[in-house]
Parts: sequence; structure tokens; C-alpha cells
Amino acid sequence: MLLRRITEHVKAQNWFAVGIDFLIVVVGVYIGVWIGNYQERKTLQAKQAQVVETLRLDMQHINSMDTAFTKLIGQGLNAWEKERAKGKMLPPFYYRVPGSDMPPQNTWKSLPQDQLTDLFAPDLLFDLGFYYSELDGVARKYLRYVIFVEDELLPGMEEEPGYFYRQDGQQLKPKFKTNMDRLRDWLDENERLRKWSACLVVRLETPMKSGNSCIPNLTVPVVEAH
Repeated sequence: MLLRRITEHVKAQNWFAVGIDFLIVVVGVYIGVWIGNYQERKTLQAKQAQVVETLRLDMQHINSMDTAFTKLIGQGLNAWEKERAKGKMLPPFYYRVPGSDMPPQNTWKSLPQDQLTDLFAPDLLFDLGFYYSELDGVARKYLRYVIFVEDELLPGMEEEPGYFYRQDGQQLKPKFKTNMDRLRDWLDENERLRKWSACLVVRLETPMKSGNSCIPNLTVPVVEAH
């Protein structure tokens, strides 16, 4: 209808009316595009808010579980060391997380990876991906620890405590000492991850804003041989 009216005005050489009609078309197209973009932005904001809240809850849940586990492990290790300081020959301390040895698949893997670039600033996106990658790696370290416990340590619990010690009875055999050290390392790794996630939770308050990285220093000092 509008096109027919424009054609009639052109034939009549009513250029003022043609200009008005053209303006109506331009304004209509602009409003249509603006509404479409507005709806797209609102949809993206809603999706972003949902993903952010999901990640925040995921990190809080992981941290609460790790805090409980590490508290029990720390108490157990301290109690073991106090008894050893008194000269008691004890089996190595060990800890197995109740339930499955492997944690559930983390939330990050379930998110639509091809859409994340629209939801987060590039540096925050990298930081999040790095954090969850480290989370998986630390979980695999614990799995190696608990496999040794089940295959090597638990069978020895049927023996006398001396089974776990060198001939002098003062030092744990290297493989048992090493596995206890793995547990201590796991405590340190979880502490690092908790600080990392606490930083990420703050950054998620402004997901599209670039900022200081939450990635901790992962370098290990090199011990020089003498």
C-alpha cells in the first residue's frame, strides 16, 4: 500500500509527499531494527545472567565440599604427625572421599562453548577455561593418590605397622611417604583453586569487563644441584 502511494506521488511529481513517504519507510525500518536488536540484547543478557549464576553456584558448591574435605584431611595429618613425634609406629594416614573417587562433570563442560564468546570478556573467558581445566587436573591427581591407597596401602593394613617402614623403623618406605606427600600437595592445590574461584566470582559480577587475571602463579622454583 505504501509502495503504491509512493508510485502515485512520483507520477504526480509531488516530491514533498515522496520525501514524507521515504522518511516513513526509513523510520519504520530503523524502529524494526532497533526492536530486533533490543530483543536480541535482552535475550543475551538473560542467558548471560543464567550462565553467570550457574557458574557462581558451581564454584560455591565445589568450595564448600573442598573446605570440608581439606579440614578433615588437615586434622588427620596433624594428629598423625603428633603421634609419630611421640615415637609411635603408625600406618600411613590416608583419606578417601566418600562416594565416587571422580567428581561429577563440571558445569563448564555443559555450557554451549560456541556461545561463550558473546557472554564474557576474552580475558575472563580464558581465565574461566583455565580454572576448570586445572580443576580437572587436580581431580586426576587425587585419583592417582587413591588408586595407590587401594592397591598398595590398604592391603598392608592387615600387616603389622612395621610393614610400612624401613628397617630402622624411623622412616616410612619411600612409596608410602610419597603418597602421603601427594595428599599434602592435594591440600595445597585445593587452597589455590579456592582462592582462584573466589577471585572469579568477583569478576563474574561484570562479565563483559576486562580486568586483572585471577590466574595464580603456577611456576615452581627450580632447585639447583650443588
